[in-house]
Amino acid sequence: MLWGASFLFMRVGAPEFGPIALIGLRVAIAALCLWPLLLAGSDATSLRRHALPMATVGICNSALPFVLLAYASLSLTAGFTALINATVPLWAALVPCGPRSSACSGCVTA
Repeated sequence: MLWGASFLFMRVGAPEFGPIALIGLRVAIAALCLWPLLLAGSDATSLRRHALPMATVGICNSALPFVLLAYASLSLTAGFTALINATVPLWAALVPCGPRSSACSGCVTA
């Protein structure tokens, strides 16, 4: 129930705040909650050294998909956007298995 509620809130909040502002707020709240744990568990030099790769992964794997789902929720139902999000593991398995890719030798292609 808690997992699916985020899509309902996205459906309600995206028209009011806009997709980018809504997800910016969502990511900022998550960062504020996790920042003390990050600082308590590691040294600052390691964080500074890996700041750019961590920011890149955070944008590509968190912020960008959330923005796209919030944008889609402007015209789709919350249940359908939840189903789209549920297909992510399938896409993650299929994308490396393109017609010219040797990354997935076990895939059967037509």
